[in-house]
Amino acid sequence: MQLILDNISAIMIGSAVILIVLSTQFQAQRSAVEQTIAYASKQSTLQTGVSIEEDLAALGNGTADTVTDVQTNADGLTTVFEFWKQDAGGADMEVTYRLSAGNKVVVRGDSVQLYTLDRFENDVWAGGGGERVRFFALDMLDSDGNVTLSAGSARLVRATLVNVYPFGEDNGSSVFQSHWGITIRPIGLQN
Repeated sequence: MQLILDNISAIMIGSAVILIVLSTQFQAQRSAVEQTIAYASKQSTLQTGVSIEEDLAALGNGTADTVTDVQTNADGLTTVFEFWKQDAGGADMEVTYRLSAGNKVVVRGDSVQLYTLDRFENDVWAGGGGERVRFFALDMLDSDGNVTLSAGSARLVRATLVNVYPFGEDNGSSVFQSHWGITIRPIGLQN
């Protein structure tokens, strides 16, 4: 009888140890997956941000025109931002950023509208910022940093981009979106 009780105790203790090891392994895997998802989202957001920054830095530089169209929706998102800059050959080129509604996803119990950000050069598609944009805004600012609707009084442009993580579950995640923003002083707005 003593032998049976010793074996049962050993099996219970061994099972508890195995359960603890498996639980720790599962948590480590989940953490690694979450870090990979965050890294992928941050890289995508940064690549889009660098492209936007390069465009805005050259906004109006060497051209007769600067910002020609800015449209925002009721949520404060920029749906159209159209401006002129010079291409690598020195010719005037019209660049347009267009934000269009995409899929809806559920994030922490809330339905979230996602958008697709597309970039056009002379009305020809030239890339974009993915299909998981949650927020995109390009605001023209005067020299004091106040929002202005006139390209003539704009001296700065503030860009804000938020991307939702491209895959995975957000339950239990501490962060589920990547943010990028910059305020830049384009050379072409320094009249």
